[in-house]
Order: sequence, then C-alpha cells, then structure tokens
Amino acid sequence: AREDSERLHEIIENLLDISRIESGKMEMDIKPVSPGELVLNAAESFRIAARDKGVDLFSDLPEDLPNVLADTTQIAHVFANLVSNALKYTPPPGKITISARADNEEVRFGVSDTGKGIPSQYLNRVFNRFFRVPGQETETGTGLGLSIAREIVEAHGGVISADSSEGNGATFSFTLPRADRMMVLTSENEEQTWLM
Repeated sequence: AREDSERLHEIIENLLDISRIESGKMEMDIKPVSPGELVLNAAESFRIAARDKGVDLFSDLPEDLPNVLADTTQIAHVFANLVSNALKYTPPPGKITISARADNEEVRFGVSDTGKGIPSQYLNRVFNRFFRVPGQETETGTGLGLSIAREIVEAHGGVISADSSEGNGATFSFTLPRADRMMVLTSENEEQTWLM
C-alpha cells in the first residue's frame, strides 16, 4: 500500500509539473550558463551509480563551447531523466556518453548509451505521457519522465528527440539556444530580458 501511495504521489506531482510548464506558471530562472557545467554536473550526479552497476560514464566536450540560455535546475532535471533511463537500460559492461556540440543558433546536448535500444516503431511515442516501451524488463517508473523533459526543453525554445534501433543503444538529444545569438533588452531597472 505504501509503494502504491508513493507511486500515485509521484504521478500527481509529475502531472502538476507538466501543467505548470504548459500554462507558463513554472518559474524559470533562464540565464547564460556554460554547457560544460551542465554536462559535467550531470555526469557527476550519476558517476557512483554507474560505477556500482559496472557501466562507464563519459563526458564529451569540445573546447570553447558558447554559453546557452538555461534554467540550470530545470535542465538538470532533463539530464537526470535521460541519464537515469540510459543507466536503467544499459547492462554491464556498457557505456554512457554525455556530450555537447555547438551549432549556428544552438547547442545540441546528447545522452548516448550502448543498451538494448528502442524498436523503431516506438520512437515517435517515447515522449508521450504514460507511454512505456512494451517488453522492457524494468517496470518501475510512471511513463512521465520523458514527457516532462520535452516540456522543459520546449519551454527553453529547444527541441528534444530520440534516435535508436533495437539492440544498438539509444541517443537522446536536445537543444538549447546560444546566449551569444539572443538579443538582450535592458529595462530602466537594469533587469535583463532575453528574447528567444
């Protein structure tokens, strides 16, 4: 009964988060931040869990990446979902890589694993609420994590996607706008407004 109660509470909290983001009532502290900081913090959060499972966790960061516009707390939530999923479905001795690459207007982040992968017919549904890929051995979770990740990324003006084939691992990618490509308005009280 306690487990069912906790799971129901998690579902309700997740649905409330989605509702807040969709209605614009989720407060975002969006400011310039280093992509390297976002990636390294995500990797550090899961380093012990990966080691305990026998999975190698790497970060792949080129030098001189431009800052992105992000709410660090919310993007940490996105990374936590993507990396925890990768860890959940990657058996030892596996490998997970968290990466970032700059493009003209954005920086693309990726979480790649060497796990069992996702059958192609389900790729366009993995971000749907409550959807879980059939036949997965791990039955925990609410099926809302990727949906929340999508809402957060889209609230930042980015896009999130999945690329995988069964037996060949998976890569989840999302973009954030480059801070050096955005216009800045400074009002009379010197607060900055970023136009995305």
